Amino acid sequence: MLKTFAATTTAAMHALLGAALAVACIAAIDSLAQHAALVSVAGSVFLAFLGTLVVGAPLVVLYGVPTYSFLARRGKVNLVPLVLLSMLPGAAILFASVYFGVLAIVSGAIVAVLTRSFLANER
Repeated sequence: MLKTFAATTTAAMHALLGAALAVACIAAIDSLAQHAALVSVAGSVFLAFLGTLVVGAPLVVLYGVPTYSFLARRGKVNLVPLVLLSMLPGAAILFASVYFGVLAIVSGAIVAVLTRSFLANER
């Protein structure tokens, strides 16, 4: 069980890196589209990447990995429920900020899909 938990954690953290790259690309495009940006394009990419990792890592470790491990032990790891469960933290953020909530929902979905594909290829 501990080996599965460690493999899930590793896969989920790698998936979080992929999601952080996607958010950084979105931040670059958004920064380029604004004429009077407060931060340079490189600065916004850096902040988006780092912010995604800082906010996402605790969510992955405390919410995503236990949820995935629970579903895996029961043999009920299907992509659709997994993606829906990964979008719940982002949906909660929607009440504070629509922009960051949408980014969190997209990031959660990316992390879920990549984690599932990493672990499916491992077995």
